[in-house]
Formats: sequence, structure tokens, C-alpha cells
Amino acid sequence: MSGGSERFLMQSKAYAFPYHYLADVSPDGTISIYRQLVWGLEYMTYMIWVRDQILRIRPRNLLDVGCGDGRLCSLLEAWAGRYVGVDLSEQAIAFARAFNPGDEFIVGSVSDVSDTFDVVACIEVLEHIPDQDLAGFVASLREKVSPHGVLLVTVPTVVRPVNPKHYRHYTLELLREHLAPYFNIVSHVYLCQCGYQTDLLNRLLSNRLFILHWSKLRRWVWKVHSSRYFYAQPANGAHLAAWLRVGS
Repeated sequence: MSGGSERFLMQSKAYAFPYHYLADVSPDGTISIYRQLVWGLEYMTYMIWVRDQILRIRPRNLLDVGCGDGRLCSLLEAWAGRYVGVDLSEQAIAFARAFNPGDEFIVGSVSDVSDTFDVVACIEVLEHIPDQDLAGFVASLREKVSPHGVLLVTVPTVVRPVNPKHYRHYTLELLREHLAPYFNIVSHVYLCQCGYQTDLLNRLLSNRLFILHWSKLRRWVWKVHSSRYFYAQPANGAHLAAWLRVGS
């Protein structure tokens, strides 16, 4: 292989993420060399939990409803089953396909997906469904769960104020009520403790003065969070996750 080809492959591999878009200069002349997800610690808490649950049971196939940009798919590299993601947003699916070439993504609603699945994942989606559409949406989820399959759901809880993008946040009772016509909750868990300790860890990662780059300290932050604040109680859990089976 020529030196030019080797350099091309090095550059091509670097495009696992479109890093050129990280740097920018605003109209007022402010330079930025990074972008950040300020709620990333909370986000990775429930995403890591979902990933570990799926890797634990190793389903043959999985439908990711409201998959967005396909982040869950990227976290499941160690799983060899069939992944299908569906989302109404064309832009989100374009990102999903770009970051996860070779996996199956569909622009559309749940009803546009054929087949049934061992696991149907609905991660932080129910809160985006208008009240008048919720019953029909849950019914469509039921149609995609195989006879011995399960539904995996995560939702934000009432511990957090309702986000302007959301129609509601959840208690366990409300989640059970919304899913009860078709599903029974088998198990549930609260994730990501809210409190000053978690706020301090977030501020250590990112604040108005600095972004934490020292990898050793970032590993310490995640170790502390995952050992002490990953799981929560109803009174302080930012998210509620549940396994459900089809029920009458």
C-alpha cells in the first residue's frame, strides 16, 4: 500500500466523528474549540443502564423507537443481534445512518416498521407524545413486541421540572396507568440521583471557568457517580426505567 493510501485511511478513520464542526467563531468574534452536553452525566447514566440491560439478555433483535441520532445503536457494538431504529425526524436519522453505517434506520412512525421484536426500546420518548396520541402510540408499541418479548422504557420523573419540549414527567403510577392497557410492569428502577453531590460533579466536569480535560480526574468523576449516585430512590431519581411484558 502506498504512503498516500495509508494517509487517506488514517484520515478516513478520523471521521468517526465530524470534528471539524466542533470549532467555530461566532459573529462577535468569540472562538470556540468544543461543544458540550451539560446534562451528559445524567444522559450517560440511563444510556449505560439500557446498554448493559440489553447486553445482559442478548436478544435476537431490537427495535429502538424514537432512536434519534442512533446513540443507543453505537453503544451496542458488542451485541451481534439485529438493530432497527425508527424516528420521525429525517435529520436525526441522517445522523444515525452517518454514525452507524450498516445498521437499519427508518424515517417514520412505529407503524411503518414491519416484523416483531424480542425487545422494543422506548428511551425518553413517552414524554414527547401529546396526550391525545398517547393511547394509539402505546398500542403501536404492543404490535411490535414479539409473543415472548419485552418493552424497555425510560422516562424523566417529576423530580425534575417539566422540560419545555415535554408534555409531562412521570411517577411510577402514571407510567403504569399509561401503559396498563397493553403492558404490565415487571421491574423498575430509579436512575441518577438529584442533589448537590451530582451538581458538584457536573460543575467539576464543566463550568464557566474551565472544561475538565484531565482523563484521570474524569475517570474519578464517573467512578464516584456510578458507585454512589447512579441508582436512586423515588424522591431523588431523575429518571425511571422499567421492563414490561405484554398483559391484558
